[in-house]
Parts: sequence; structure tokens; C-alpha cells
Amino acid sequence: MLKVISNQGASSGLTQHWKSDLLFFVFPFSLFLTSEVT
Repeated sequence: MLKVISNQGASSGLTQHWKSDLLFFVFPFSLFLTSEVT
């Protein structure tokens, strides 16, 4: 039971980390795209 809870906590923390990494890559990439288009 305790192992399941800790696994859920780890997966949610991993998801948060993955989302921040995604934003870190997508934000400059979108800026690059908009500068190329205009």
C-alpha cells in the first residue's frame, strides 16, 4: 500500500519535471518560429 503511494508521488513529480522541460524547449522554439514567419 505504501509502495503504491510512493510510486504515485514519484510519477507525479516526474510529470511536473517533464512539463517544465517541455516548456523550456517549446518556448524558445515557438519564438524562433514566429521570428522566421514574420
